[in-house]
Amino acid sequence: MKQFFLFFSLIVVGVFGDEIERIERVLSDITELRKSYDKSQDELSVCRVSLSDEKQKNEIILKKLKNLENEVENLNNQIEILQKENKSKKTTKVIIKEKAEKCLDNQISEKNEFPALKLRDEFLDEGAIDITAHTYRLQKESQLFDAPEGKAIDLWEAKTSFTSNYRDRNWIKVTGYFIERVWHKAAKELWVRAEDTKQR
Repeated sequence: MKQFFLFFSLIVVGVFGDEIERIERVLSDITELRKSYDKSQDELSVCRVSLSDEKQKNEIILKKLKNLENEVENLNNQIEILQKENKSKKTTKVIIKEKAEKCLDNQISEKNEFPALKLRDEFLDEGAIDITAHTYRLQKESQLFDAPEGKAIDLWEAKTSFTSNYRDRNWIKVTGYFIERVWHKAAKELWVRAEDTKQR
């Protein structure tokens, strides 16, 4: 009987031994897979936390970027406003000069801009004074004329600066003037009353 039982056990072990070993290998693989799964889940949790942090950082950066874009837009608007104001603040003096030059161009377009030279004694009227070059400033808003006692052709603001190297009694000839601190030679005949000026 014992021999039969031993024989039967050997048959069972022989028949089912491979199956038991296969089942143990499957269980081992399942255990490894579960460990890998758990590890993957842990890594995924860490990645989710990192992703959440990155999203928050991106949101902060986007807000800052939006604020900077708004600041840039505001600055551009201010620049545009200042440029418009600067254009609109083109001095009356410059506008008047431009108008005067246009008028003078129209008035003397047929005249020779380079008349024949005259001798000094012939050119100076009696009582005329030839002076060295000086810089003057208007003490008040003043009219400019095309000649001493001539026709008024322009109006300059008070404190307008100009240069002259010739005076005829109570009149000073404008030989150049300043626009935004840049000297421009007078292209036309311009005279101003000496009483309206002050030498600088």
